[in-house]
Amino acid sequence: MFVVRRKLPGAQRWCVILCRSVRNGAKVSQETIKYFGVAHGEEQCKALVAQANQEIEALKKKNAEQTTAPTILPATEVVTRSPGALLDNMVERYRATEGFHVILGPVFDSLALSPLLSKIRYNQLRDVVIARVAQPASKARTAKLLQNTFLRPLSEDQIYRLMDELEDLEAAVQAKVFAETQRLLGERPVDLLLFDVTTLYFESQSSDELREFGYSKDHKIGETQVVLALATTHTGSPIGYHLFQGNTAEVSTLLECLTKWKEIFDIKNVVVVADRAMMSEDNLVEMEKQNLTYVVAAKLRAMPKALKTKIVDRKDEVIQEFDGERINIQEHEYNGRRLIVQHSESRAKKDATDRDRLLIKVRKKLDASNKIDVQKLVTNRGYLKFVDKEKQGEVVLNEEKITEDKRWDGLHGVITNDKTSAALDLLKRYRNLWVIEESFRINKHTLSMRPIYHFTPRRIRAHILICYLAFAVTRYAQQRINIFDQGLSIENIRDALATIEVSILEDQTTGKHYKLPSQLGKEAKMICRAMGITRESSPVACSAQPAYKCSVI
Repeated sequence: MFVVRRKLPGAQRWCVILCRSVRNGAKVSQETIKYFGVAHGEEQCKALVAQANQEIEALKKKNAEQTTAPTILPATEVVTRSPGALLDNMVERYRATEGFHVILGPVFDSLALSPLLSKIRYNQLRDVVIARVAQPASKARTAKLLQNTFLRPLSEDQIYRLMDELEDLEAAVQAKVFAETQRLLGERPVDLLLFDVTTLYFESQSSDELREFGYSKDHKIGETQVVLALATTHTGSPIGYHLFQGNTAEVSTLLECLTKWKEIFDIKNVVVVADRAMMSEDNLVEMEKQNLTYVVAAKLRAMPKALKTKIVDRKDEVIQEFDGERINIQEHEYNGRRLIVQHSESRAKKDATDRDRLLIKVRKKLDASNKIDVQKLVTNRGYLKFVDKEKQGEVVLNEEKITEDKRWDGLHGVITNDKTSAALDLLKRYRNLWVIEESFRINKHTLSMRPIYHFTPRRIRAHILICYLAFAVTRYAQQRINIFDQGLSIENIRDALATIEVSILEDQTTGKHYKLPSQLGKEAKMICRAMGITRESSPVACSAQPAYKCSVI
């Protein structure tokens, strides 16, 4: 078997196919085994060739297994074509959505989790993770979804027994996921670690060793929560996560995560990028002790007075081009580190708009004497930055504070211990932090990681692990698909996979069953091509049974 790159008309276009040589007498010809699609550019071509080489290794392994043991075809595999079957004799027995398993199943398998679990538990975990991507729901609804939509029999009790075994595998699973991230990067090491923290709430007021009251980023006052720390690469591929008690301060999470992850992953030579909540002197010093490079958002208004004056005076700035916008960069020394400050007009406009919106609300609360009852401001501490306290629980608007605030419009800075990289390059690294914010949105909204409805630490951790695996699988699939179409979000991919269905037909005269695939839409076709999946378009004989049967354990 060998890979063929066939040049097509037009610039930077190749067809990638997997072939083998077939001898017919004295003549040797090529036979196509699998078509991997058309690559537009060198990067797509390299990706398709890599897929083809993986397919060669998989086929070699499969052939080796066939020489030692008989092969049992999955129940939904093609048995034989039966062109003589009559449509008049057919009735539909089942209809199933198979797009998620066809596309995401191989991605899940690439994580190599099978050595960690029994075969039954592995199949159950595979199904539960894929169901999480397809339609996030409670475990009871997930069981119904697997049974009715995917023809994968799995009960709610089986899901809970699976979850009870997952907590002890948390570190091992994260290591497997990180290994897949490294594999997808090829020879390039993981050189950028984007770090951030969010909160996940419970619709409960009961606290324990994990659930606790704390500052909620979802503004869920009066409900317990947990704190989730997450790290990704600059492309959004997962590196690791860690769960903290709900009252844990953000600033204290970074060091504990780095210590834990260094025991599992090889992250010695990465650049840590984080927001200003992580900028404590202890964090910076400890990262320097561990020889880690960092780029962390600076708390500019907390700097010494003399340095703040230099920043707002904006002298000795250098003009640079950044993402199609001209920005002004100034640089200062602060505690032996580099403080890089940028000013952009787009950020200045946003800061001014935010302040004006806040002032409009404050002024609406003013009475005839230009005073405000302080009780009217307690629900939003942001109001207090522009007012002064007076006697008898009243406050007044301070115009000097407003004028001073305007001087900071458009300014943003980072602290770094990188003494050699260009300032613009370091700002670009920090700008990548939007990737992890998007990753939290995917986890919290698309995959419905919260609210959490489990109430024991073991089940809570298992729930987070399942969601993390669902995030990893969708990220890897999205990155592979986006080589061909940059416009597909995870939501778009999920919608397309839901349209890939199959009907199981029964011939009432013979009792035989046939699989009739649905027609593919434009996006579904592109996804199959990107993932190297060839799908039947005509009816084929099959078993009427679901893909596998779970033991009752």
